[in-house]
Amino acid sequence: MDSAILIAIVAQALVASVLAVSLVSKVRGRIAFQRFVATISAFNLFSKRFSKAAAVVAIAVELTIIGLLLAEPGSTRATLGLGAAFTLLAAYSLSLVSVLARGLETSCNCFGSTDHTVSLYDIGRNLAIMGSCVGGIVAGADSSGALQFWPVALATVIGLVGAVMLINGRTFTETLTGALSDDRSMRHRHSHAEAAHG
Repeated sequence: MDSAILIAIVAQALVASVLAVSLVSKVRGRIAFQRFVATISAFNLFSKRFSKAAAVVAIAVELTIIGLLLAEPGSTRATLGLGAAFTLLAAYSLSLVSVLARGLETSCNCFGSTDHTVSLYDIGRNLAIMGSCVGGIVAGADSSGALQFWPVALATVIGLVGAVMLINGRTFTETLTGALSDDRSMRHRHSHAEAAHG
């Protein structure tokens, strides 16, 4: 089993997982779907009456891509799925660029309701996922050999971990930054206290 197959599996697992979380966040209830429609409306890319139709199309496309990505690495279906995911993410990214360029203060809500407004992080995350799509296509085209359970399982887990890190990257970063800031503040106060006692 060559490394190309494993890279393709990591890519497919990562992209499929990201899209699955995105999809579930949109369809887990009526309120979630309405929030997604409202997000599209807030982007001001379509008239409000077309926002619902755009939301339905986006959900259908995400579901279709996830189904394609369950195919064997290097297969036509898997390659088509990765290519479609790349195209979809490119469209999402252009929408986010448009929001930033017009100075709109609105949330992406890419993976559920959030108070975070659209930022360069969201675009960077999409570019990273698009890179995974390209890597998966290239690796899949060069893959050969029979699939073996444990290597496949390991590659799938790596892809899932990568998806979690990308989805929660901003939260991780903010938590780490906050912890470092608190640590610096404590050290600063401690040094002032020592100076006062000295």
